[in-house]
Amino acid sequence: AARDALTAFVDRLDGDVQVALRVYGHTGSNTPAGKPESCRGTALVHPFAALDPARFRAAVGSFEPKGWTPIAAALEAAASDFPADA
Repeated sequence: AARDALTAFVDRLDGDVQVALRVYGHTGSNTPAGKPESCRGTALVHPFAALDPARFRAAVGSFEPKGWTPIAAALEAAASDFPADA
């Protein structure tokens, strides 16, 4: 559902926008043993750049969710994703 929503979102954007994509919960596993790694798992898979729909879709398709969702860690990391002049 998230992939479909992101694809629909990017299809509605103007070509001159800057976009980025950070993912989380894509490492480890959804088992208790995999939780520590999964809860540290966040990555910037598409740094801010002018919209290239094909490149953005490829970034969306480049990972698989594992079950744990470290949203707080992803939000903290996202603060450093923005360009210094933004």
